[in-house]
Amino acid sequence: VTISRRMAKFGVSALIVLFASINIFLMVFNLLPFPLLDGGAILFSFIEGFSGKPVPYSIQAHLQRIAFILLLTLMAFTLFSDFSKIFNRNRAISHQTQKTELLNQ
Repeated sequence: VTISRRMAKFGVSALIVLFASINIFLMVFNLLPFPLLDGGAILFSFIEGFSGKPVPYSIQAHLQRIAFILLLTLMAFTLFSDFSKIFNRNRAISHQTQKTELLNQ
């Protein structure tokens, strides 16, 4: 059962709180000083404000390429982790069903 289904059992207000929490998490994540995210743009602006000159475009582009690869790696790892949990859960359920059928015979 998904989290949203479980929260729906508590009512609409619980669902609203769940969705608001997800949005707040995404907002905070987006503000991290990571070059591809908004926080990275804010960081480059702070650096420009303190130094008086912008970060060179070549450095920004290089950092954004590295950040893109890191984000893709994180997404791939998360996707693999989610699918492996689903696969392991289904395998455990199948194994438990087989045990139950053997005991009932």
